[in-house]
Amino acid sequence: MKKVSLLSLFFFLWTSNIFSQNLVNSEDVKGPVKQMKVTVEVASPGAYISSYGGPGLNNIEIITHYDTQGRLIKREHFHGGELADGLVRVYAKGVCRENDYDADGKKEGDFRIILLDSIGHEISMRCYRNGKFFARDSTVYDSFGRIIETYENISRKNDSLVLRYTIEYDSLGRVILRRDWRNGSRTITEYFTNGNYTKLYEGKDGTKHSENCTVDAEGRLIKLDGEGIRAFLSQYDQYGNWLYLKGETNTNSPLGWVTSITKREIEYYTDNEIAPQQIETDTVYLSSEQLPEFPGGQKTMFQYIADNVVYPLAAREKGIQGRSVCQFVVNKSGLLSDITVVKSSGNEELDTEAVRVIASMPKWQPGRSADEVVRVKYTVPVSFKIAAPNPAKDSLNILIGDTIVRTLVDEMPEFPGGKQALFNYLAENIKYPRKAILVQGRVIVEFVVEQDGSISNVTIAKSSGNKWLDAEGIRLIKSMPKWKPGRLKGEMVRVKYCVPINFRHE
Repeated sequence: MKKVSLLSLFFFLWTSNIFSQNLVNSEDVKGPVKQMKVTVEVASPGAYISSYGGPGLNNIEIITHYDTQGRLIKREHFHGGELADGLVRVYAKGVCRENDYDADGKKEGDFRIILLDSIGHEISMRCYRNGKFFARDSTVYDSFGRIIETYENISRKNDSLVLRYTIEYDSLGRVILRRDWRNGSRTITEYFTNGNYTKLYEGKDGTKHSENCTVDAEGRLIKLDGEGIRAFLSQYDQYGNWLYLKGETNTNSPLGWVTSITKREIEYYTDNEIAPQQIETDTVYLSSEQLPEFPGGQKTMFQYIADNVVYPLAAREKGIQGRSVCQFVVNKSGLLSDITVVKSSGNEELDTEAVRVIASMPKWQPGRSADEVVRVKYTVPVSFKIAAPNPAKDSLNILIGDTIVRTLVDEMPEFPGGKQALFNYLAENIKYPRKAILVQGRVIVEFVVEQDGSISNVTIAKSSGNKWLDAEGIRLIKSMPKWKPGRLKGEMVRVKYCVPINFRHE
């Protein structure tokens, strides 16, 4: 499924929030899409499309092109049959450059540099206007490839990032809470047994409005009805992509209800147009003459898991152990897909971490059968074990200096202002070491929050693999102000705490 940011939606009704709230995303498509043509017709005289600032009667057209890997490569807007503007994307070595252009082919100084991860997710973007940097953002995904946090630069005077959105999902992978940290609003989605759902929008000023969504037997949205807004979808194609949308919004003006019709014409790649290694839909073997292999062999694979797994802090502090058995497909390209937990550890956090570490693996050597490369299903166990306690280091109580330090208390220590304030502090004060400018990594720093809230005994719990990044992680933690100390049975106590710090090229 292709996802785009709200900034890339080039049309919406001036007074409507159908598109601005991303309820019906015109570019959210599934399947091997080659080209998509979107036309917008505003049926109410006098209404106009705000992006263009003029009459919007049957004259908005957007054509988007995708490559065989499902990535957007070109988009053009036509207004009244004439090219208004567009963009083109070029991908190379995990980086995408996105350039804007207008009807005259100009805007050469307006572009974006987008950093991609190993599976094509857009994890950060730097924006340039007239050739000069002016804004950036960053996106964090969970182990299932779902967006959980987005950050943005809100001050052109510095390069710091501030949390913008957080997204939470239920056990079925559906969005249940979307919070906008910039303006304090949030969207709560409640799903019902019949597949229908309600969205509740809560503004910072306490205002609320809700929208009721009706789905068909396939779980596809067919009707949205809210306060001053209605949308009706129909005509889904074989891939589940909608082709027709009628939207209505009450403008609270002499125009009253304004109606728009949006149509999508979608052209798909044929099997002959997509290279076999990109289709990756042929038979999956349960075994093969030559099994897939992690680079370096099985011993190296288990060492990779041991080096990269991060024991969930809450599970570790509660003494929870387990074994998650993960199953996945090693594709012909060597990339892994369809990662699932076939035997749970009994703890959701452990299972989630197991999937994450498997998904982080490099390309494998694919399996072969009858001297041909084939897709093979493979199973790997990921074990979570807490080392047995010893007199020097107990799993819950540790002797540091001449005083006991706790790892689990009634009230855990808290950074001034809470977790969000902690994230903001780290983002604003981190300094990328010059000697590690080309290195990325994740360091987990362990420290003690003393009874007066001061920080002591700062050490590396899990190294990034680079001494300069580790040193910056220690410096950053030591620079923090006093915390609110932890409490046990009402008394302030010394508590050990861990904080992960990510170093990424933005």
